[in-house]
Amino acid sequence: MPISIAIYGGTGIGKSLDVHRAFVGKTVTLLTERGGLNSVIAHLGITPDCVEAFDIKDPIGQAEKLIDGRVKQQTKKKGVLVVDSGSELGLRHTDWLIQDRGKQVQQAFYITQIGLRRLMRKSQALSSVSVWLFHEQDPETKPSGAYVPGGPSLPGKLAKKAPYMFDMILRAKWDMNIEGDKKRVYECDPRNADYIMKDRFGAAKETQPMNLKPIIAEIGKRLRRQ
Repeated sequence: MPISIAIYGGTGIGKSLDVHRAFVGKTVTLLTERGGLNSVIAHLGITPDCVEAFDIKDPIGQAEKLIDGRVKQQTKKKGVLVVDSGSELGLRHTDWLIQDRGKQVQQAFYITQIGLRRLMRKSQALSSVSVWLFHEQDPETKPSGAYVPGGPSLPGKLAKKAPYMFDMILRAKWDMNIEGDKKRVYECDPRNADYIMKDRFGAAKETQPMNLKPIIAEIGKRLRRQ
């Protein structure tokens, strides 16, 4: 069965690097950020198969055409589709709608949300594993007093709907021990009220080293038992 994963976290923490390390030679990346694979090339010494989606006009529409065409063809051979990053794609599409198409902010958010959700469904149907990377959005309290938990950086209220769109949502963060040493970890605690997380398989720990490979292996074990 197809597996869909969302990973969000601060810029430069190593999301792209970890995903490509977990699936060496098996990924096709829909790249929406220039230089997004620099760390992968530098640290792993490989250049992953990549389809660039940098167009400034109708970014989601262009990405959708690529998924229906070149990405679909390459993913059939590889099996893992990475979208890097969903946040940048949503931001650029919203900006395009406001600046070039004259849409109001809320209308632009709504249109972008529909486009991203459609793109997510397509990517998930296309590959055995789809991984969407996002920047992190901090928790905030609205002027109305409503509390909004942190999560993937997405336009409008789409972040709140993320648990309905992915099988697993991991938060990449820095963790500091009592000695003051920092290490990269994945956090996955669906009970956490401050950040959006999900694990449909029960394969991830609340906190564990930032390494996707054993998580994918555990998912495979659990699916085989079903």
